[in-house]
This record gives sequence, C-alpha cells and structure tokens, in this order.
Amino acid sequence: MEADKIKDAHNQCADILNQLNLTNSELVATLAQLLIYSGQALTEKQIDVRDIDLPELEKEYYGNNSSNDIGLGLILNGASIMGALSSNIKGDVTAQQGESQ
Repeated sequence: MEADKIKDAHNQCADILNQLNLTNSELVATLAQLLIYSGQALTEKQIDVRDIDLPELEKEYYGNNSSNDIGLGLILNGASIMGALSSNIKGDVTAQQGESQ
C-alpha cells in the first residue's frame, strides 16, 4: 500500500462530501453505503447487499472467515451502521437504487 495514494483518495472523497451539504445522518448513511459496496467489491463471498441478513452476515464473518475476508468486515460494519440509523430510510435502500422519478 502506498500512503500517498491513500491520502489523496481520502482527500478527494472528503472534498466531494464537503460539497454536498449533507446532514450528519446523511453523511453517516453515505459512508455506511461506501463500506457496504467496497466490501461487496472485495469479498469472495456472494452477498446480496440489497437484502442483508445481519445475523447471517455476523455468523459468516465471525464463524466462517478463516481466510480473513476483509470485504465481509466492511459489509458488516456498513450494514450495522445503516441498521443503527434512525431515519425513514428502509434497510433495503442502497446507493445503486438511485432516486425515484
């Protein structure tokens, strides 16, 4: 890993998020979605992020993760954050679903 690449990517993401005028809850939900989709891109497991079963995901991560699948951890953290948000956003709302017209 190259620290400069990580720092540059972080700064670019922070710049974009700062321009969007998000509330605290919107920012947290956005970051949780980034965790979920980053994890889905990295994991070797087939995870349907539109219908996450948190207890099953926890079992998979803690009980069946001998290969130290970091992607599962990212999905688990993002899903946990989404579940903890008190909002009118349903659990199955994801970044890929976009806006309804």
